[in-house]
Amino acid sequence: MAARTRVIKNYRTKIIQCIKDSTREKFKDAYEKDRRNPTGFLENLGWMYQDIIRIQSDVVKCFPASWKIYEIYIKEYHRTLDETIRNIVSDEPEASALLALHAWLKEYKQNMRELNVPQEFIQPPLLDGKEQGLVDDYLGVIVKKLDEWSDNLMKAEVQAFIQRKEAPELDAEGMYGTQGAVILFQMINQQVDLAMESGQGAILARVITDVDRVMRNIQDQWAKVVDSELRKQVEKPEEVPGGLVEYCTALANDQIKCADYAEALSARIEPLVSEKYRVIINERLNDAIDGHLDVAKKCTQTLISMVFNDLKPATKQLFQPPWYDGIITQVIDTMKDYASDYNSYLSSTLFELLIADLLDTFIVTYLTALANAPKLRVPAATDRIRADIEAAFRFFATYKKSQELQGDFEVVEMILAMLEASKSMVFLSYWSFAKVHGPNIAFVESLMKCRDDLDRSAVNEVMESVKRKVKDENLQDREFFPSSWFPRIDVIHSSRRTDHHEENLRARDPLQVP
Repeated sequence: MAARTRVIKNYRTKIIQCIKDSTREKFKDAYEKDRRNPTGFLENLGWMYQDIIRIQSDVVKCFPASWKIYEIYIKEYHRTLDETIRNIVSDEPEASALLALHAWLKEYKQNMRELNVPQEFIQPPLLDGKEQGLVDDYLGVIVKKLDEWSDNLMKAEVQAFIQRKEAPELDAEGMYGTQGAVILFQMINQQVDLAMESGQGAILARVITDVDRVMRNIQDQWAKVVDSELRKQVEKPEEVPGGLVEYCTALANDQIKCADYAEALSARIEPLVSEKYRVIINERLNDAIDGHLDVAKKCTQTLISMVFNDLKPATKQLFQPPWYDGIITQVIDTMKDYASDYNSYLSSTLFELLIADLLDTFIVTYLTALANAPKLRVPAATDRIRADIEAAFRFFATYKKSQELQGDFEVVEMILAMLEASKSMVFLSYWSFAKVHGPNIAFVESLMKCRDDLDRSAVNEVMESVKRKVKDENLQDREFFPSSWFPRIDVIHSSRRTDHHEENLRARDPLQVP
Protein backbone atom coordinates (compact mmCIF):
# COMPACT_ATOMS: atom_id res chain seq x y z
CA MET A 1 0.00 0.00 0.00
CA ALA A 2 2.80 2.38 0.80
CA ALA A 3 4.37 1.73 -2.54
CA ARG A 4 1.17 2.57 -4.34
CA THR A 5 0.56 5.83 -2.42
CA ARG A 6 0.24 8.79 -4.81
CA VAL A 7 1.95 11.97 -3.72
CA ILE A 8 0.08 15.11 -4.94
CA LYS A 9 2.62 17.56 -6.22
CA ASN A 10 2.39 21.32 -5.49
CA TYR A 11 -0.51 20.70 -3.14
CA ARG A 12 -0.25 24.10 -1.31
CA THR A 13 -0.10 26.04 -4.57
CA LYS A 14 -3.17 24.27 -5.90
CA ILE A 15 -5.11 24.86 -2.68
CA ILE A 16 -4.33 28.56 -2.79
CA GLN A 17 -5.41 28.74 -6.43
CA CYS A 18 -8.67 27.03 -5.53
CA ILE A 19 -9.22 29.61 -2.78
CA LYS A 20 -8.62 32.42 -5.26
CA ASP A 21 -10.91 30.88 -7.88
CA SER A 22 -13.74 30.21 -5.46
CA THR A 23 -13.45 33.74 -4.01
CA ARG A 24 -13.58 35.35 -7.43
CA GLU A 25 -16.56 33.19 -8.37
CA LYS A 26 -18.51 34.19 -5.25
CA PHE A 27 -17.91 37.91 -5.81
CA LYS A 28 -18.66 37.58 -9.51
CA ASP A 29 -22.00 35.89 -8.82
CA ALA A 30 -22.94 38.51 -6.23
CA TYR A 31 -21.93 41.36 -8.54
CA GLU A 32 -23.80 40.00 -11.57
CA LYS A 33 -26.91 39.47 -9.47
CA ASP A 34 -27.04 43.16 -8.50
CA ARG A 35 -25.13 44.68 -11.40
CA ARG A 36 -27.92 47.18 -12.09
CA ASN A 37 -28.30 47.90 -8.41
CA PRO A 38 -24.87 48.70 -6.90
CA THR A 39 -26.47 49.79 -3.65
CA GLY A 40 -28.19 46.42 -3.40
CA PHE A 41 -24.85 44.66 -3.98
CA LEU A 42 -23.29 46.56 -1.08
CA GLU A 43 -26.25 45.90 1.20
CA ASN A 44 -26.09 42.16 0.45
CA LEU A 45 -22.39 41.76 1.25
CA GLY A 46 -23.13 40.46 4.72
CA TRP A 47 -22.14 36.97 3.51
CA MET A 48 -18.53 38.20 3.21
CA TYR A 49 -18.32 38.94 6.93
CA GLN A 50 -19.99 35.61 7.73
CA ASP A 51 -17.37 33.86 5.60
CA ILE A 52 -14.56 35.58 7.47
CA ILE A 53 -16.00 34.45 10.80
CA ARG A 54 -16.43 30.88 9.53
CA ILE A 55 -12.90 30.78 8.11
CA GLN A 56 -11.46 31.93 11.42
CA SER A 57 -13.44 29.44 13.50
CA ASP A 58 -13.65 26.32 11.28
CA VAL A 59 -11.20 26.50 8.37
CA VAL A 60 -7.97 27.76 9.93
CA LYS A 61 -7.63 24.71 12.19
CA CYS A 62 -7.74 22.39 9.16
CA PHE A 63 -4.38 23.68 7.89
CA PRO A 64 -0.88 23.82 9.32
CA ALA A 65 -0.15 27.14 11.02
CA SER A 66 2.79 27.65 8.68
CA TRP A 67 0.41 27.95 5.76
CA LYS A 68 -1.08 31.17 7.21
CA ILE A 69 -4.36 30.20 5.60
CA TYR A 70 -6.35 32.98 7.39
CA GLU A 71 -4.08 35.64 5.93
CA ILE A 72 -4.43 34.11 2.46
CA TYR A 73 -8.23 34.13 2.67
CA ILE A 74 -8.48 37.70 4.01
CA LYS A 75 -6.07 39.13 1.45
CA GLU A 76 -7.86 37.37 -1.39
CA TYR A 77 -11.29 38.57 -0.23
CA HIS A 78 -9.95 42.11 0.13
CA ARG A 79 -8.24 42.08 -3.27
CA THR A 80 -11.31 40.68 -5.06
CA LEU A 81 -13.58 43.14 -3.26
CA ASP A 82 -11.36 46.02 -4.44
CA GLU A 83 -11.58 44.80 -8.05
CA THR A 84 -15.37 44.54 -7.80
CA ILE A 85 -15.73 48.02 -6.35
CA ARG A 86 -13.54 49.44 -9.09
CA ASN A 87 -15.85 47.78 -11.62
CA ILE A 88 -18.84 49.46 -9.95
CA VAL A 89 -17.18 52.88 -10.18
CA SER A 90 -16.15 52.34 -13.81
CA ASP A 91 -19.79 51.60 -14.72
CA GLU A 92 -20.63 55.25 -13.77
CA PRO A 93 -23.45 54.50 -11.33
CA GLU A 94 -26.10 56.92 -10.19
CA ALA A 95 -25.15 59.59 -7.68
CA SER A 96 -27.02 57.78 -4.90
CA ALA A 97 -24.89 54.66 -5.47
CA LEU A 98 -21.68 56.69 -5.18
CA LEU A 99 -22.79 58.12 -1.86
CA ALA A 100 -23.84 54.66 -0.66
CA LEU A 101 -20.44 53.30 -1.66
CA HIS A 102 -18.66 56.15 0.12
CA ALA A 103 -20.56 55.36 3.33
CA TRP A 104 -20.07 51.59 2.90
CA LEU A 105 -16.30 51.94 2.66
CA LYS A 106 -16.29 53.57 6.09
CA GLU A 107 -18.43 50.74 7.45
CA TYR A 108 -16.05 48.17 5.93
CA LYS A 109 -13.08 49.58 7.83
CA GLN A 110 -15.09 49.59 11.05
CA ASN A 111 -16.38 46.03 10.54
CA MET A 112 -12.93 44.66 9.81
CA ARG A 113 -11.62 46.27 13.01
CA GLU A 114 -14.45 44.65 14.97
CA LEU A 115 -13.53 41.28 13.45
CA ASN A 116 -9.95 41.86 14.66
CA VAL A 117 -8.57 41.58 11.13
CA PRO A 118 -4.98 42.81 11.15
CA GLN A 119 -4.60 46.03 9.15
CA GLU A 120 -1.68 44.61 7.18
CA PHE A 121 -4.04 41.97 5.73
CA ILE A 122 -6.22 44.62 4.07
CA GLN A 123 -3.54 46.67 2.36
CA PRO A 124 -3.57 48.61 0.15
CA PRO A 125 -6.92 50.17 1.17
CA LEU A 126 -9.92 49.81 -1.11
CA LEU A 127 -9.67 52.24 -4.03
CA ASP A 128 -6.15 52.98 -2.73
CA GLY A 129 -7.71 54.92 0.13
CA LYS A 130 -9.05 57.54 -2.26
CA GLU A 131 -12.70 57.08 -1.38
CA GLN A 132 -13.06 60.86 -1.06
CA GLY A 133 -12.78 60.84 -4.84
CA LEU A 134 -16.23 59.24 -4.80
CA VAL A 135 -17.56 62.52 -3.44
CA ASP A 136 -16.05 64.37 -6.39
CA ASP A 137 -17.53 61.77 -8.74
CA TYR A 138 -20.88 62.16 -7.00
CA LEU A 139 -20.79 65.94 -7.37
CA GLY A 140 -19.81 65.50 -11.01
CA VAL A 141 -22.90 63.34 -11.55
CA ILE A 142 -25.06 65.92 -9.75
CA VAL A 143 -23.71 68.74 -11.92
CA LYS A 144 -24.18 66.70 -15.07
CA LYS A 145 -27.75 65.74 -14.15
CA LEU A 146 -28.72 69.25 -13.10
CA ASP A 147 -27.25 70.70 -16.29
CA GLU A 148 -28.93 68.10 -18.52
CA TRP A 149 -32.32 68.40 -16.84
CA SER A 150 -32.27 72.19 -16.66
CA ASP A 151 -31.16 72.47 -20.31
CA ASN A 152 -33.99 70.20 -21.44
CA LEU A 153 -36.47 72.03 -19.25
CA MET A 154 -35.43 75.44 -20.55
CA LYS A 155 -35.55 74.33 -24.18
CA ALA A 156 -39.19 73.35 -23.73
CA GLU A 157 -40.10 76.37 -21.58
CA VAL A 158 -38.41 78.94 -23.83
CA GLN A 159 -39.93 77.41 -26.94
CA ALA A 160 -43.41 77.64 -25.41
CA PHE A 161 -42.70 81.24 -24.32
CA ILE A 162 -41.54 82.32 -27.78
CA GLN A 163 -44.17 80.47 -29.82
CA ARG A 164 -47.10 81.23 -27.47
CA LYS A 165 -49.40 78.80 -29.27
CA GLU A 166 -51.83 78.69 -26.37
CA ALA A 167 -52.50 80.67 -23.22
CA PRO A 168 -50.51 79.82 -20.07
CA GLU A 169 -52.07 77.54 -17.49
CA LEU A 170 -54.11 78.86 -14.59
CA ASP A 171 -53.16 77.71 -11.10
CA ALA A 172 -55.54 76.95 -8.24
CA GLU A 173 -55.77 80.66 -7.43
CA GLY A 174 -56.62 81.60 -11.02
CA MET A 175 -53.20 83.12 -11.71
CA TYR A 176 -51.15 82.50 -14.84
CA GLY A 177 -48.25 80.10 -14.41
CA THR A 178 -46.40 77.14 -15.90
CA GLN A 179 -45.13 73.81 -14.64
CA GLY A 180 -41.54 74.93 -15.09
CA ALA A 181 -41.10 76.19 -11.53
CA VAL A 182 -42.51 73.00 -10.01
CA ILE A 183 -40.42 70.72 -12.26
CA LEU A 184 -37.25 72.71 -11.57
CA PHE A 185 -37.59 72.38 -7.82
CA GLN A 186 -38.58 68.75 -8.02
CA MET A 187 -35.19 68.18 -9.66
CA ILE A 188 -33.40 70.38 -7.15
CA ASN A 189 -35.04 68.81 -4.10
CA GLN A 190 -34.27 65.33 -5.40
CA GLN A 191 -30.55 66.08 -5.63
CA VAL A 192 -30.49 67.95 -2.33
CA ASP A 193 -32.17 65.01 -0.59
CA LEU A 194 -29.47 62.69 -1.95
CA ALA A 195 -26.79 65.04 -0.65
CA MET A 196 -28.45 65.16 2.76
CA GLU A 197 -28.26 61.36 2.96
CA SER A 198 -24.47 61.65 2.97
CA GLY A 199 -24.60 63.28 6.39
CA GLN A 200 -21.80 65.62 5.30
CA GLY A 201 -22.32 69.36 5.43
CA ALA A 202 -19.49 69.88 2.94
CA ILE A 203 -21.25 67.77 0.31
CA LEU A 204 -24.56 69.53 0.88
CA ALA A 205 -22.91 72.96 0.65
CA ARG A 206 -21.23 72.06 -2.64
CA VAL A 207 -24.52 70.75 -4.08
CA ILE A 208 -26.32 73.95 -3.04
CA THR A 209 -23.56 75.98 -4.70
CA ASP A 210 -24.20 74.11 -7.95
CA VAL A 211 -27.96 74.55 -7.50
CA ASP A 212 -27.38 78.31 -7.24
CA ARG A 213 -25.27 78.21 -10.41
CA VAL A 214 -27.98 76.32 -12.31
CA MET A 215 -30.71 78.70 -11.14
CA ARG A 216 -28.60 81.71 -12.05
CA ASN A 217 -28.05 80.31 -15.54
CA ILE A 218 -31.79 79.80 -15.93
CA GLN A 219 -32.46 83.33 -14.69
CA ASP A 220 -29.97 84.79 -17.16
CA GLN A 221 -31.64 82.89 -20.00
CA TRP A 222 -35.07 84.18 -19.02
CA ALA A 223 -33.81 87.76 -18.80
CA LYS A 224 -32.41 87.55 -22.34
CA VAL A 225 -35.57 85.91 -23.69
CA VAL A 226 -37.83 88.56 -22.15
CA ASP A 227 -35.66 91.38 -23.53
CA SER A 228 -35.61 89.77 -26.98
CA GLU A 229 -39.36 89.21 -27.11
CA LEU A 230 -40.11 92.74 -25.97
CA ARG A 231 -37.78 94.14 -28.60
CA LYS A 232 -39.52 92.11 -31.33
CA GLN A 233 -42.91 93.20 -30.00
CA VAL A 234 -41.91 96.88 -30.17
CA GLU A 235 -40.04 96.79 -33.49
CA LYS A 236 -42.12 94.32 -35.52
CA PRO A 237 -45.43 93.72 -33.72
CA GLU A 238 -47.07 92.35 -36.87
CA GLU A 239 -44.52 89.50 -37.07
CA VAL A 240 -44.73 88.14 -33.54
CA PRO A 241 -47.40 85.92 -31.97
CA GLY A 242 -49.74 87.44 -29.43
CA GLY A 243 -49.82 86.62 -25.75
CA LEU A 244 -46.59 88.23 -24.57
CA VAL A 245 -48.47 89.96 -21.77
CA GLU A 246 -49.91 86.66 -20.56
CA TYR A 247 -46.58 84.82 -20.76
CA CYS A 248 -44.67 87.59 -18.97
CA THR A 249 -47.32 87.49 -16.27
CA ALA A 250 -46.94 83.70 -15.96
CA LEU A 251 -43.15 83.94 -15.83
CA ALA A 252 -43.27 86.64 -13.16
CA ASN A 253 -45.57 84.47 -11.04
CA ASP A 254 -43.27 81.49 -11.53
CA GLN A 255 -40.28 83.47 -10.33
CA ILE A 256 -42.06 84.36 -7.10
CA LYS A 257 -42.91 80.67 -6.63
CA CYS A 258 -39.27 79.78 -7.21
CA ALA A 259 -38.19 82.34 -4.62
CA ASP A 260 -40.67 80.82 -2.15
CA TYR A 261 -39.47 77.30 -2.93
CA ALA A 262 -35.83 78.35 -2.47
CA GLU A 263 -36.63 79.94 0.87
CA ALA A 264 -38.51 76.82 1.96
CA LEU A 265 -35.49 74.74 0.98
CA SER A 266 -33.22 76.98 3.03
CA ALA A 267 -35.52 76.66 6.05
CA ARG A 268 -35.51 72.88 5.71
CA ILE A 269 -31.72 72.59 5.48
CA GLU A 270 -30.73 75.17 8.07
CA PRO A 271 -31.31 73.03 11.22
CA LEU A 272 -29.37 70.10 9.74
CA VAL A 273 -25.93 71.65 9.21
CA SER A 274 -23.29 73.33 11.32
CA GLU A 275 -22.81 77.08 11.36
CA LYS A 276 -19.85 76.76 8.99
CA TYR A 277 -21.93 75.31 6.19
CA ARG A 278 -25.17 77.08 7.15
CA VAL A 279 -23.61 80.43 6.22
CA ILE A 280 -22.50 79.15 2.81
CA ILE A 281 -25.85 77.53 2.06
CA ASN A 282 -27.82 80.62 3.09
CA GLU A 283 -25.62 82.87 0.95
CA ARG A 284 -26.05 80.66 -2.12
CA LEU A 285 -29.81 80.28 -1.73
CA ASN A 286 -30.27 83.98 -1.00
CA ASP A 287 -28.32 84.70 -4.17
CA ALA A 288 -30.71 82.44 -6.09
CA ILE A 289 -33.72 84.12 -4.47
CA ASP A 290 -32.45 87.57 -5.47
CA GLY A 291 -31.99 86.31 -9.02
CA HIS A 292 -35.59 85.10 -9.19
CA LEU A 293 -36.79 88.47 -7.89
CA ASP A 294 -34.69 90.22 -10.54
CA VAL A 295 -36.39 88.20 -13.29
CA ALA A 296 -39.81 88.89 -11.76
CA LYS A 297 -38.92 92.59 -11.76
CA LYS A 298 -37.85 92.42 -15.41
CA CYS A 299 -41.21 90.83 -16.25
CA THR A 300 -43.21 93.55 -14.50
CA GLN A 301 -41.08 96.23 -16.14
CA THR A 302 -41.79 94.55 -19.47
CA LEU A 303 -45.51 94.65 -18.72
CA ILE A 304 -45.20 98.37 -18.02
CA SER A 305 -43.14 98.90 -21.17
CA MET A 306 -45.90 97.28 -23.20
CA VAL A 307 -48.42 99.69 -21.69
CA PHE A 308 -46.39 102.73 -22.65
CA ASN A 309 -45.49 101.28 -26.02
CA ASP A 310 -49.22 101.25 -26.77
CA LEU A 311 -49.46 104.77 -25.36
CA LYS A 312 -46.74 106.27 -27.56
CA PRO A 313 -49.19 108.00 -29.94
CA ALA A 314 -50.91 109.59 -26.96
CA THR A 315 -47.83 110.49 -24.89
CA LYS A 316 -46.24 112.15 -27.93
CA GLN A 317 -49.18 114.55 -27.87
CA LEU A 318 -48.64 115.58 -24.25
CA PHE A 319 -48.25 119.37 -23.99
CA GLN A 320 -48.83 119.66 -27.74
CA PRO A 321 -51.92 121.47 -29.06
CA PRO A 322 -54.19 118.32 -28.93
CA TRP A 323 -53.30 117.90 -25.26
CA TYR A 324 -55.44 120.87 -24.25
CA ASP A 325 -58.54 118.91 -25.36
CA GLY A 326 -57.96 116.23 -22.69
CA ILE A 327 -55.81 113.55 -24.29
CA ILE A 328 -54.98 112.29 -20.79
CA THR A 329 -58.28 110.39 -20.85
CA GLN A 330 -56.85 108.03 -23.48
CA VAL A 331 -53.74 107.50 -21.36
CA ILE A 332 -55.72 106.76 -18.19
CA ASP A 333 -58.16 104.42 -19.95
CA THR A 334 -55.30 102.41 -21.47
CA MET A 335 -53.54 102.05 -18.12
CA LYS A 336 -56.87 101.10 -16.57
CA ASP A 337 -57.46 98.28 -19.07
CA TYR A 338 -53.99 96.85 -18.63
CA ALA A 339 -54.10 97.17 -14.83
CA SER A 340 -57.40 95.29 -14.72
CA ASP A 341 -55.87 92.37 -16.64
CA TYR A 342 -52.72 92.38 -14.54
CA ASN A 343 -54.75 92.44 -11.34
CA SER A 344 -56.67 89.35 -12.46
CA TYR A 345 -53.70 87.12 -13.31
CA LEU A 346 -50.61 88.52 -11.54
CA SER A 347 -49.45 87.65 -8.03
CA SER A 348 -50.86 90.17 -5.56
CA THR A 349 -47.37 91.00 -4.27
CA LEU A 350 -46.09 91.65 -7.77
CA PHE A 351 -49.20 93.57 -8.76
CA GLU A 352 -48.73 95.96 -5.85
CA LEU A 353 -45.16 96.59 -6.96
CA LEU A 354 -46.19 96.89 -10.60
CA ILE A 355 -48.71 99.61 -9.73
CA ALA A 356 -46.00 101.51 -7.84
CA ASP A 357 -43.66 101.30 -10.84
CA LEU A 358 -46.48 102.11 -13.26
CA LEU A 359 -47.12 105.29 -11.28
CA ASP A 360 -43.42 106.17 -11.31
CA THR A 361 -43.23 105.57 -15.06
CA PHE A 362 -46.33 107.66 -15.68
CA ILE A 363 -44.99 110.61 -13.68
CA VAL A 364 -41.53 110.40 -15.25
CA THR A 365 -43.08 110.20 -18.74
CA TYR A 366 -45.34 113.14 -17.97
CA LEU A 367 -42.55 115.31 -16.57
CA THR A 368 -40.19 114.39 -19.40
CA ALA A 369 -42.80 115.52 -21.89
CA LEU A 370 -43.25 118.70 -19.86
CA ALA A 371 -39.49 119.37 -19.92
CA ASN A 372 -39.59 119.15 -23.73
CA ALA A 373 -42.85 121.08 -24.16
CA PRO A 374 -43.26 123.97 -26.59
CA LYS A 375 -44.77 127.22 -25.37
CA LEU A 376 -47.46 126.60 -22.76
CA ARG A 377 -50.57 128.71 -22.80
CA VAL A 378 -50.83 129.90 -19.22
CA PRO A 379 -53.27 129.61 -17.42
CA ALA A 380 -54.94 127.09 -19.79
CA ALA A 381 -51.93 124.78 -19.53
CA THR A 382 -51.80 124.85 -15.75
CA ASP A 383 -55.55 124.17 -15.59
CA ARG A 384 -55.01 121.20 -17.91
CA ILE A 385 -52.12 119.89 -15.81
CA ARG A 386 -54.24 120.11 -12.67
CA ALA A 387 -57.04 118.21 -14.40
CA ASP A 388 -54.53 115.58 -15.59
CA ILE A 389 -53.20 115.11 -12.07
CA GLU A 390 -56.70 114.73 -10.66
CA ALA A 391 -57.59 112.10 -13.29
CA ALA A 392 -54.40 110.15 -12.69
CA PHE A 393 -54.87 110.40 -8.93
CA ARG A 394 -58.39 108.95 -9.18
CA PHE A 395 -57.13 106.02 -11.26
CA PHE A 396 -54.22 105.11 -9.02
CA ALA A 397 -56.37 105.61 -5.92
CA THR A 398 -58.25 102.45 -6.90
CA TYR A 399 -55.06 100.50 -6.12
CA LYS A 400 -53.11 102.65 -3.65
CA LYS A 401 -54.06 104.57 -0.52
CA SER A 402 -54.69 108.28 -1.02
CA GLN A 403 -52.14 109.20 1.66
CA GLU A 404 -49.41 107.34 -0.24
CA LEU A 405 -50.42 108.91 -3.55
CA GLN A 406 -50.15 112.40 -2.13
CA GLY A 407 -46.46 111.77 -1.53
CA ASP A 408 -46.03 110.31 -5.03
CA PHE A 409 -47.70 113.30 -6.72
CA GLU A 410 -45.99 115.86 -4.51
CA VAL A 411 -43.29 116.56 -7.12
CA VAL A 412 -45.90 117.29 -9.78
CA GLU A 413 -47.74 119.64 -7.41
CA MET A 414 -44.50 121.51 -6.72
CA ILE A 415 -43.77 121.85 -10.44
CA LEU A 416 -47.32 123.04 -11.06
CA ALA A 417 -46.83 125.68 -8.36
CA MET A 418 -43.77 127.00 -10.23
CA LEU A 419 -45.76 127.22 -13.45
CA GLU A 420 -48.65 129.04 -11.78
CA ALA A 421 -46.56 131.48 -9.74
CA SER A 422 -46.07 135.05 -10.88
CA LYS A 423 -42.58 136.18 -11.83
CA SER A 424 -41.97 137.64 -8.39
CA MET A 425 -43.25 134.51 -6.59
CA VAL A 426 -41.59 131.78 -8.70
CA PHE A 427 -38.56 131.82 -6.46
CA LEU A 428 -40.58 130.79 -3.38
CA SER A 429 -42.20 127.86 -5.22
CA TYR A 430 -38.83 126.86 -6.62
CA TRP A 431 -37.19 126.90 -3.19
CA SER A 432 -39.80 124.48 -1.82
CA PHE A 433 -39.05 122.19 -4.74
CA ALA A 434 -35.24 122.49 -4.55
CA LYS A 435 -35.04 121.68 -0.84
CA VAL A 436 -36.66 118.30 -1.54
CA HIS A 437 -35.47 117.35 -5.02
CA GLY A 438 -32.31 119.34 -5.49
CA PRO A 439 -31.68 122.39 -7.73
CA ASN A 440 -32.28 120.75 -11.17
CA ILE A 441 -31.38 124.05 -12.83
CA ALA A 442 -31.71 122.86 -16.44
CA PHE A 443 -35.18 121.40 -15.85
CA VAL A 444 -36.46 124.49 -14.07
CA GLU A 445 -35.07 126.75 -16.78
CA SER A 446 -36.88 124.73 -19.45
CA LEU A 447 -40.12 125.20 -17.48
CA MET A 448 -39.66 128.93 -17.29
CA LYS A 449 -38.83 129.19 -21.00
CA CYS A 450 -41.98 127.34 -22.05
CA ARG A 451 -44.28 129.71 -20.14
CA ASP A 452 -45.80 132.06 -22.67
CA ASP A 453 -46.53 134.64 -19.97
CA LEU A 454 -42.81 135.19 -19.30
CA ASP A 455 -40.56 136.91 -21.82
CA ARG A 456 -36.82 136.29 -22.13
CA SER A 457 -35.84 138.99 -19.69
CA ALA A 458 -38.30 137.72 -17.08
CA VAL A 459 -36.94 134.19 -17.45
CA ASN A 460 -33.38 135.49 -17.08
CA GLU A 461 -34.31 137.43 -14.00
CA VAL A 462 -35.96 134.39 -12.40
CA MET A 463 -33.07 132.07 -13.21
CA GLU A 464 -30.44 134.50 -11.93
CA SER A 465 -32.12 134.63 -8.53
CA VAL A 466 -32.47 130.85 -8.57
CA LYS A 467 -28.81 130.20 -9.44
CA ARG A 468 -27.63 132.72 -6.87
CA LYS A 469 -29.62 131.01 -4.13
CA VAL A 470 -28.37 127.57 -5.15
CA LYS A 471 -24.79 128.79 -5.02
CA ASP A 472 -25.26 130.51 -1.66
CA GLU A 473 -26.85 127.41 -0.13
CA ASN A 474 -24.43 125.02 -1.91
CA LEU A 475 -27.30 122.81 -3.05
CA GLN A 476 -26.30 119.63 -4.89
CA ASP A 477 -28.26 117.84 -7.60
CA ARG A 478 -29.81 114.54 -6.60
CA GLU A 479 -32.04 112.00 -8.29
CA PHE A 480 -34.85 114.09 -9.73
CA PHE A 481 -37.58 111.54 -9.09
CA PRO A 482 -36.85 108.83 -6.52
CA SER A 483 -37.80 105.71 -8.44
CA SER A 484 -35.73 102.70 -7.39
CA TRP A 485 -36.42 99.01 -7.50
CA PHE A 486 -33.96 97.99 -4.82
CA PRO A 487 -36.05 99.14 -1.83
CA ARG A 488 -38.90 97.17 -3.33
CA ILE A 489 -36.86 94.00 -3.44
CA ASP A 490 -36.65 94.43 0.33
CA VAL A 491 -40.42 94.74 0.34
CA ILE A 492 -40.73 91.37 -1.41
CA HIS A 493 -38.33 89.73 1.03
CA SER A 494 -40.10 91.32 3.95
CA SER A 495 -43.59 90.39 2.80
CA ARG A 496 -42.58 86.80 2.15
CA ARG A 497 -40.92 86.43 5.51
CA THR A 498 -43.82 88.10 7.26
CA ASP A 499 -46.82 86.71 5.44
CA HIS A 500 -45.41 83.31 4.53
CA HIS A 501 -43.58 82.10 7.63
CA GLU A 502 -42.05 78.66 7.66
CA GLU A 503 -45.27 76.73 8.36
CA ASN A 504 -47.11 78.48 5.55
CA LEU A 505 -44.20 77.92 3.19
CA ARG A 506 -44.25 74.22 3.95
CA ALA A 507 -48.00 74.08 3.48
CA ARG A 508 -47.80 75.87 0.12
CA ASP A 509 -44.78 73.92 -1.13
CA PRO A 510 -45.85 70.56 -2.62
CA LEU A 511 -42.20 69.61 -3.00
CA GLN A 512 -41.38 69.98 0.69
CA VAL A 513 -40.24 66.75 2.32
CA PRO A 514 -41.29 66.51 5.98
